Amino acid sequence: MVKKTRRGKGEGSIYKRKDGRWSAYQHIGYTEKGHEKRKYFYGRTRQEVRNKLQKYQLRGLAGNFKDPGQLTFGKWLKLWVKNYIVFSVKQSTLERYEQNIRVHLAPVLGDIKIQNLQTAHLQDLYLKKIETLSPRTVQYIHTTANAALNQAEKEGLIIKNPARAAKLPKIPKREIETYSKEDVEAFLKLSKERTRYFPALLLSVATGLRRGEILGLRWADLDLKKGKLTVKRTLARTENGLSFEEPKSELSKRSLQLPCFVVKTLEEHRKKQLEEKIKYKPIYEDNNLVFCTEHGRPVFPRNFSRVFENIAKKLHEEGRPRLTLHGLRHTYATLAIEAGVPVKTVQENLGHHSASFTLSIYAHATDKARKEGAEKMDRILSF
Repeated sequence: MVKKTRRGKGEGSIYKRKDGRWSAYQHIGYTEKGHEKRKYFYGRTRQEVRNKLQKYQLRGLAGNFKDPGQLTFGKWLKLWVKNYIVFSVKQSTLERYEQNIRVHLAPVLGDIKIQNLQTAHLQDLYLKKIETLSPRTVQYIHTTANAALNQAEKEGLIIKNPARAAKLPKIPKREIETYSKEDVEAFLKLSKERTRYFPALLLSVATGLRRGEILGLRWADLDLKKGKLTVKRTLARTENGLSFEEPKSELSKRSLQLPCFVVKTLEEHRKKQLEEKIKYKPIYEDNNLVFCTEHGRPVFPRNFSRVFENIAKKLHEEGRPRLTLHGLRHTYATLAIEAGVPVKTVQENLGHHSASFTLSIYAHATDKARKEGAEKMDRILSF
């Protein structure tokens, strides 16, 4: 029998147990048989359980409380995907969330009641995962858990999201590999000789567009007379095949002014594509894509990357940097900033959320531009 002590005003039922710990409970309703249902809180001090009880009561007063009962973290993750995620994100993003849940979160933490899930559970998971996975992958796992638990907190199923207090592994800052102006000339020359996708690779290095954005372009997105291009969609591979999706963010829906050489190349590319359309007319699939297979079908993103990798490998054998396809995006940004293109323009072309973010990534390029600017001023001021 535990001895109840006099409770303070508005505290609810708080008492000290025989084992020295403090306990509190809140009436939360009745069972189908009419028995009282209580929510219990435990702590080492009276103040600790009082704080827990008051937070719980405040949520109830706000009309936001829901008793999670036997709801486990695993079951909540399934409900979260079904009720909140499946209609609000791109298919590729949905599949990434589902993979993180299926492979990483549910097998380890799925059976824990959501109200009992603690930061320590998540921290232990991250520490074990970092032994075999990259820091970025662990951060993706955390992003999934954190988003699901944020929603549970908003629903009133938990008082506080335990994922917010977790410490994540730092992603090592890699030195950005890019092509120099001379490397770009060699790259474009080799690309023109070796692949039908030369215009796409030229567009990548001239604008910084992402792979999916380039492969998702339709001719209706281009105004070659005005030299303008508008990003409206992206092409991604999903479990169900290729999918045209909304761009990465609202900022990714953007318009760019194209260099004259790129416009001329695209005009020539358009003529060749029309010839292919006539040549393969019985089996040609007209999707109005700017870059497609010779039969008009969308290009698998991985196949496009392989085309670039074969060219990059050859250039690397000649002593040039070994880049990934994404390195062309970095090359565009670096060369543009070094050439004096306003950072704001580079930021908008890349679809970044701010110029300061662009500067933080390409500080090496701005450092060189500053140095050249100082040297120019030095020549002006010297007498």
